[in-house]
Amino acid sequence: MTRDKRKDGLKFIIIFLVVLGHLDYEDYGLCMNRMISAFHMPIFVFLSGYFSSQDTETDKQKRWLKKTFIIYAVAQLAHFLLSILLEYASCKYHNEPFDTSIITWRILISPKLALWYLICLIYWRLSLWHIFRKTRDGNLFAISCILALVSGFVPIDHDFSFQRAFAFFPFFVSGLISKKHDLIEKVKRLPLVYVLITICLLLAFSRLLPKYMPSYHYESWNDPILRVVQSIMAFILCICILRLSDNKWTERLAEYGKYTLWIYIGHTFLATIGYKAFPYLGIRLNLLTASLLALFYCFFFIFLAKLYARISNHSLSNLPKET
Repeated sequence: MTRDKRKDGLKFIIIFLVVLGHLDYEDYGLCMNRMISAFHMPIFVFLSGYFSSQDTETDKQKRWLKKTFIIYAVAQLAHFLLSILLEYASCKYHNEPFDTSIITWRILISPKLALWYLICLIYWRLSLWHIFRKTRDGNLFAISCILALVSGFVPIDHDFSFQRAFAFFPFFVSGLISKKHDLIEKVKRLPLVYVLITICLLLAFSRLLPKYMPSYHYESWNDPILRVVQSIMAFILCICILRLSDNKWTERLAEYGKYTLWIYIGHTFLATIGYKAFPYLGIRLNLLTASLLALFYCFFFIFLAKLYARISNHSLSNLPKET
């Protein structure tokens, strides 16, 4: 099956929004992060499922798992060391004693920032390869939805990426099923004007809801209802955005979509430094400057990825990929 370049182009657009969402900028009441979070990770997970397969050979499974885990472990350790360094610098600047509470064993179970996605991807693919390999598509989707809803009753939050792994699992399964049954071709038949109206209405409604990032367990019976409503909205937005991505401009961005893993992990280090450094430097971002900075981060790590490939004499096909 030929790889769909337009989906790679859409991946780059979504990773740009992910980076933008991780930057601290003045929103001026626009609620941009709420609108972005209403769809950006659901569709990113959807595309990860779209580029996955239940029939991956055992050797390829092992190689992918090894590379992904190494990337996660190195990035997690690097974030831990960076947090210690930044805390030490902050304490020195304020002439305060070093806060040793950040040195904790929880580094072993709680992924730093965006690294939760790598852990989730490991969960999702292992479950497809070994637990649900022969499960019918309809049953698999139903199971994923039930797990997404029920998981919120378990009092585990960010540890082991628990809530996000289950809450986003239906989107991963949807992407897998869409590729197998070529459902995206049917999406292309949707009238463009209706798609645009739907997107505008749902994004406007998302401004009234909490940020869609299921990183908590339920505290009341309102929470499961909220998770259902936001998940349905995210599914509809995914379909509409996939319809919008069916154009030549998205295809032209396909080359950049190959580097989403580099951007996804790399930008978290610069964003973390920015959280600490920008206030000291008197730098305050608005939506425009944050967008420009997000683009800079994206292309900076694309440059690093190409440089790495050139120095190590590896093609990009040999580099670890998340999708």
